[in-house]
This record gives sequence, structure tokens and C-alpha cells, in this order.
Amino acid sequence: MGCLKLDILEQSVSSFSTGLDRKRALSEHLGNVLSTVTDRKLPIDLSANQQVDYFNADIAGANDYYPFGMLQVNRSYSLSQYRFGFNGKEMDNEVSGTGNQYDYGFRIYNPRIAKFLSVDPLTKSFPWYSPYQFAGNMPIAATDLDGLEVKLAIFGEGAGHENIFKARSNTYVERLSSNFPVEVHGVRNGQEFIELLKTKTEEFGSISGGVVYSHGWSDGIEMSSSNGLYIDGTTYWGGGKNQAFISEISEAMGNGEIIFEDNAIFIFFGCNNNGYLDDDYALTVARNFTSATGVTSIAARGHISPVIEDEKETGESHAFAKGLYKEKPSFYKIELNIKEELIESSLGDQIDPVDFDPPVYLKKARTNPINVSLEDEIK
Repeated sequence: MGCLKLDILEQSVSSFSTGLDRKRALSEHLGNVLSTVTDRKLPIDLSANQQVDYFNADIAGANDYYPFGMLQVNRSYSLSQYRFGFNGKEMDNEVSGTGNQYDYGFRIYNPRIAKFLSVDPLTKSFPWYSPYQFAGNMPIAATDLDGLEVKLAIFGEGAGHENIFKARSNTYVERLSSNFPVEVHGVRNGQEFIELLKTKTEEFGSISGGVVYSHGWSDGIEMSSSNGLYIDGTTYWGGGKNQAFISEISEAMGNGEIIFEDNAIFIFFGCNNNGYLDDDYALTVARNFTSATGVTSIAARGHISPVIEDEKETGESHAFAKGLYKEKPSFYKIELNIKEELIESSLGDQIDPVDFDPPVYLKKARTNPINVSLEDEIK
């Protein structure tokens, strides 16, 4: 169905190599590849004095699209072998010509007729849509998912407070739309955590993210005594026969056993999962997870407690300090830039996990920058 992308100013850069030249693909908020450039710089000498005034980019390809993805006539060209275009999907040029067919994973899309060539796997959940429609018929604001991504709400069993963590997982799912696969699972150790990711990849094709409710600290997520999920090289807390290390997730990704969506986000609600306050310890659960998998993560420096209103948990979480520290407790978003360097940004001391889901998941209507109700758009 349609996955709304509301940050219309967002741009991204991905790199690839063909032969000796390294090239970069420039895309916008929907993932549409607008141009590809090489690493070469073209010097410009305006005054003809053998002095370089500035450099131009060496453009290897450029594309302009109609709203549903058809290439505009005489406004597209390519001097490279880059095969990705509309929504960042791979073109299947051998079948219908350049840019006339795209592989979305579970279905094939034809941008000339603005329709998929097979029935949507989720069509029973959306009886008001044609089973062949693209992006909820909102191609400027939405992109279409591959078809069967799943989001996971995972809670630790065996480390105490299991019922509380399970209740928070259920609350998270209840606040999301049931039209999309969002599942709650309890895991008792690190090996079960990894096997869950493998099983759901096999069942759904990929994982679009999730939340993890469990006890934790900077070095690991506790699920049962000495059998949690730990950063690489941890020996102090681990040692159980069913423990697991984050590097094992990366290995499974390399084998194709675990697949995350490109925009996947995992939120870890263990205390200090991004380090202790006033501590410069570089390797944490969140940093190790993002570094090893490339998946964006969110975690706190400091302890975590639920936000409570009218004696009930709201589903939001608050980071706080136990004791006196110079550093203020905060949640952090950890992601990789195009140089594969870790970038951290503070999100403040309170977050709501549903704010980090694609807006189409939300039951509550929100307003996008052009004042259109998502609830109305989805209908």
C-alpha cells in the first residue's frame, strides 16, 4: 500500500561503482534517483587565465519523472550502468524498455499505466483500494512498500518485569494501525532474538524496524541471566550458552538470512543502551548495532521510565538521571552517513516511539506540511 513520506525537503546520496569510476546517486524524499555524478570534478576557467574559478560536477545521468514514475521524454539520459530510478527501485529494462518496468520485490510495477502487474499481497486489508493501485494513488506524497515488511515489538523474558515489558509492547502495537504486520514477541535470550529476525525475514521478506523493551545497560540487552544480546567482545555480563553478539546479526545479513528495509529504525528501551552519563565509553548497544547493521537506532544515555498520565502509561518514555551528573539524560538517534561514519543527534529526554514510524501506520490523524489529513488521504 502507500507509505507516506512527508519530509519533502529530505535528500539522500548513495554511492556505487562501475569500472574505475565511483559514482553517486542523488535522490529526493521519495527515493527517486534524479541524477548520478562521478567523483571527477570539471574545472571551469571563466577568465581564460589558466586559473580555476570553480568546479562543475561530472553528471553521468539525469532523470525527470511524471508523478507515477514514467520517464519524461527528452528529459532523461544516462552514460552509466546505474539501473535504479523511480522510488530507488531497480529498472527491468530488458522486458519493456528503459524505465518502463520496476522490480518492487514482491511485485512488478509499470509506470506508464501507474499500476502493478499483480495483486497486492495486503489487498484484503484495504478493500477500498484497487489491488493494482500504486502508493495509495498519492505518488507525490507516498511511496509503495515492497509488499510484506513486518515491524516487531520485542520484549525480554527472564530478566524480570516481563509482564510490564509485554504490556508496553502491546500498547505500542495498539497505537499503530493493524492494517500492517506489527507483531509482539517475547525472547528469552540473544539466540532467540536473532532467530526471530531470521524467521520474520523468511516469512515477510524484510523487517521495517521495531522496538525492544527489556532491561539493559551500555554493553547489552538483558533477557535472562548471562544470555542476552551483547556488544562485540563483552565477557563480563555474558557467558551463557544462549548468549549472542550483535556481530552475529551482521553475519546473518551477509548470508541473506536477515534483511532490513533501507529506512528501518530500531528503538532500544533498555536503560543506558547508548551509554552512561558522564562516560566517554565509545562502544554501546545502539552504536554497535548501527555500525554492524547499518540500521538506524534510538537509545538513551541515562535511565528510562514510562510517561504516566491519569495513573496510566501513555506509551511515551522519559530519560532521567539517578544521581548528580554534568551531562543531561537524553535519547539519541544514531545513524550512518554516506562515509559510513556514526552520526548522533539528541532527541531530548522524552520520546514517543510511534513518532518514528511511517505516518501511514498511525491511527491518529496527523497533518502534513500542506495541511492534508493523513486519515483523509488513507481513506
